Amino acid sequence: YSRVDFEKITDDDDWELVKALAGFPQAVKEAGDNLNPSVLANYIYELARSFSKYYHDNPVLNNEDNSVSDARVALCRAVRQVFKNCFELLGIPYLSSM
Repeated sequence: YSRVDFEKITDDDDWELVKALAGFPQAVKEAGDNLNPSVLANYIYELARSFSKYYHDNPVLNNEDNSVSDARVALCRAVRQVFKNCFELLGIPYLSSM
């Protein structure tokens, strides 16, 4: 993989998704502190909603600037990793074709 230029993440929608991802550690902490796995379930549900809207509204692969596409693909991979981590914590099997 080539180096990803994250400075290409400039769109408000990109940053909203980054902020949603950044909430994962707090959701894990809160779920653990309160022994309440529903916190993680709610977090992953909201992340799925945010990602669905993001993917619908923003071209990930079809950009004039390939570095924007590379940065957005990296952002999508980060979402996938958080899904995988959250599902593992919840004891839900995670199957990915990627």
